[in-house]
Amino acid sequence: MFFGLSKISFSKDGALNSHRRELSSLASKMNQKFHICAKPLWRSGQSPAIYIALLGAREGSLHQEIDKILDYCEKAGFGRVESEFSIVDHFDTIQYGDF
Repeated sequence: MFFGLSKISFSKDGALNSHRRELSSLASKMNQKFHICAKPLWRSGQSPAIYIALLGAREGSLHQEIDKILDYCEKAGFGRVESEFSIVDHFDTIQYGDF
C-alpha cells in the first residue's frame, strides 16, 4: 500500500481574501471527486495552496491520480497552478519511532 502527499500552490495574482471561500469549495469538490483528503491553506504573504493526501495500491496509480488532480485544478478556474510538490512512498518505509 502506498501513500501520497502533495502541496498544490496557486498564483497570487488576483488572490483576494474573498477567494478563501472559493479555495475551500475547490478542496471540498476535490475530496468528493477524487476520494482524497484535501485541505486549503491561506496565509497572508503566501500563495494560496491545497494540501492533499491519498492512498493507493500501486505507486504509478498515485502519480496518475496526482496528475488528474492537477489537471482538475487548472480547469477549475480558481487560478493558475504555480507549483506542485509531491511525495509518494510505501507504508513500510515509515518507522514507528518517527512519530
